[in-house]
Amino acid sequence: MSKGKSLGILAALVAAALVVSLMAANGTVLAGRGANAATRGSATLTVSPNPAPLGTDTFLITGAGFTPGKDVMIDLGVFPMYTVTPDGSGAFSLNFVSWSGGFYAGEFTARAEKYKGQSLVTVASTTFTVCSTNPCQ
Repeated sequence: MSKGKSLGILAALVAAALVVSLMAANGTVLAGRGANAATRGSATLTVSPNPAPLGTDTFLITGAGFTPGKDVMIDLGVFPMYTVTPDGSGAFSLNFVSWSGGFYAGEFTARAEKYKGQSLVTVASTTFTVCSTNPCQ
């Protein structure tokens, strides 16, 4: 692949991530309660491990209290977002594998979002932390 084509693909990915971030910023963002879960109504979102050691590239995202059978978008601030369908009890689980080799150290926000008209609205969110060491200290 040519250098120009690679830069074009990279620019397109960055632009898409920016659009997704702007769309998420227009929704209702909820602050986490405690270290691992936040709610709006009865919906909850959890990310594990939390905290995660540096280099962790796989996370389990679970949700409960969602509308059964209605798709939910999972946004971890990276492209692409994932769509899950809660089961009959309103629960779901998603194994998220980072294609970039893991998150850098810091605090991140995971959001469960749904479409309301043409906008994404946050239904539940939580924060998770990636430690600067492995194992976390």
